[in-house]
Amino acid sequence: MDGGLFVANQASDAFAVVETGVAGVGVSYENQPVGVTNRKGHLFVPNVVPYLPVRFAIDTLSLSENHVASAVEQRVAVRQGSGAVVRLNVRMTRNILAVLVDRNGAALKPGGRVRREGHPDVAIGWDGIAYLEDVGEQVSLSALTSDGTVCQATFGVSADVAALSRIGPVSCR
Repeated sequence: MDGGLFVANQASDAFAVVETGVAGVGVSYENQPVGVTNRKGHLFVPNVVPYLPVRFAIDTLSLSENHVASAVEQRVAVRQGSGAVVRLNVRMTRNILAVLVDRNGAALKPGGRVRREGHPDVAIGWDGIAYLEDVGEQVSLSALTSDGTVCQATFGVSADVAALSRIGPVSCR
């Protein structure tokens, strides 16, 4: 099922295969831990109650800071004597802490907002730090500072940057 071979003593009622795409993700069935995904990101769950929408969920605490889940739970009803694939996809991202400074090299004041196309706005915190999720190798942003001015910044992020690395100072002009 879902490209995998799963072995069980018995699956008398119904069964499910939870697919995350990432190894080592904790999975629960009806709020009870049932195991972790294998190296291919699958977990076989035997003895699922048939015809009743049951809850499958992943343990987000078992994910690293560079993983994002598109959904953390799903309800599925399975016919008796059959199985279902429950997709709770997890993908890798790169998240950084950008240290934003003005033209004079002073950190932007807290309370401003950072905008990036296709991403939600984020707040500028103390020391001009902005937490940016899912960055590529090139980042373009605009910042609305707490005093009402707008500045722009573009900078590169190396592919080998560790999770939550501080990048900067990044000049916002």
